[in-house]
Amino acid sequence: MRGLANFIMAGRLQAVTAAVGFAVLALFLPPASLLSGAVVALVTLRLGLGAGLTIAALGMAALVAMGAVTGLGPQFGVLIGLAQWLAPLVFAEVLRRTVSWRLTLQGLLMATVLLVSMAHLMWPEQAVFWRSLLEQFMAPGLAEGGLTPTQIEEALEGIAGVMGGIIGLSLMLSTTLALIIGRYWQAALYNPGGFGEEFRELRLGLWPAGLALGLIIAAMLAHSPLVGQLALVVVAMFIFQGLALVHGLARLFKWHAGWLVALYVLLVLPPFSPYAVAMITAFGVIDSFADFRARVGAAPRDDE
Repeated sequence: MRGLANFIMAGRLQAVTAAVGFAVLALFLPPASLLSGAVVALVTLRLGLGAGLTIAALGMAALVAMGAVTGLGPQFGVLIGLAQWLAPLVFAEVLRRTVSWRLTLQGLLMATVLLVSMAHLMWPEQAVFWRSLLEQFMAPGLAEGGLTPTQIEEALEGIAGVMGGIIGLSLMLSTTLALIIGRYWQAALYNPGGFGEEFRELRLGLWPAGLALGLIIAAMLAHSPLVGQLALVVVAMFIFQGLALVHGLARLFKWHAGWLVALYVLLVLPPFSPYAVAMITAFGVIDSFADFRARVGAAPRDDE
């Protein structure tokens, strides 16, 4: 990864090549979009908004040309560029100026909440659209999985009702991950060890935690599609505070690295992933009020 970061920062041509290459690769391997966004984030974090805009603009021009040559049309490059680079560019500049993960993630969270709310108000019938799309692509697979027609209907209705939130959540999480990768690359090149110190201290703050709890309660009482979507978005951001908490405690207690590896394995393995994600996210919300790292750090230990 350090070698890739060195290549990106070697010059404008290398950065554009990396950003465009990962953007195209993401059409076949979606996680590559995180690396594409991270390229723009790294350049912005190190050299500023102007340099990041230049890389994004040149990359978009290259994608527009590719779209014209392949017959996909110029809109191909514009859409791909905006989807993968706009949010990482903006919030990398916020992080560069504030040097605060809290303020950066709070800003990203509020932007996502606003986006989901506006989409709901401007497109109140979006659930109908998602319902028809899900029926076309998901229903056959659910039927093969042994679900009854009634169960399939209920599943599709439930997913369609929160699809707006899922889209917003995906954008928010992918932007955060691109920023994390970009910041990690920056630290690897110019401030070894600095990223770990930053990440272990990551906290979202009290008001996002209060908002998360309020939206959860409101979603249970009101049964509003919009409130449910917003609750999903706000709560999901706390997975990063939960992970920061685990890394912080691991450092304080000098846990073996194998425990962290096991945790990340559980987070990605399908049978365990939902439970592991829910647990880490819940700890992230609770930590906003309890501040476990400060309590443990202040408590005397036997080895002191």
